[in-house]
Amino acid sequence: MMANNRAQPDSIVDWKRHDALHDLLEAEFPRLQALFKRDALMWIATIEQAVGASDAGELIRAAHTLQGDAFQFGALALGATAEAIERMARRGLDDRSPTTALRRATSKLRPLLANTVQQFEQASL
Repeated sequence: MMANNRAQPDSIVDWKRHDALHDLLEAEFPRLQALFKRDALMWIATIEQAVGASDAGELIRAAHTLQGDAFQFGALALGATAEAIERMARRGLDDRSPTTALRRATSKLRPLLANTVQQFEQASL
């Protein structure tokens, strides 16, 4: 079980899910969590590029992958934002033009990842 340095109930992390994965992976968890951060940064960059290029297919793929990875680690806010981006991309890029809401959601990804990683690190102290 992880240390109990937890944020308040409005946390952006689902600590039960995070801790369950930690308990399952044991010694491999720190390495896989580092890979999650690396991959999340890559998927965020892909999402940003896809929004700029109005590439709905790439945007949907990257957002869906980020969503799954985030939820697996308990990164609720990051996963929910990626999920919203995927939904908007499926609906809103039919005209090949990103909406303001899509751009706004995309701009939240990097800060959400940074805050999530910070909470992960604080919890492991």
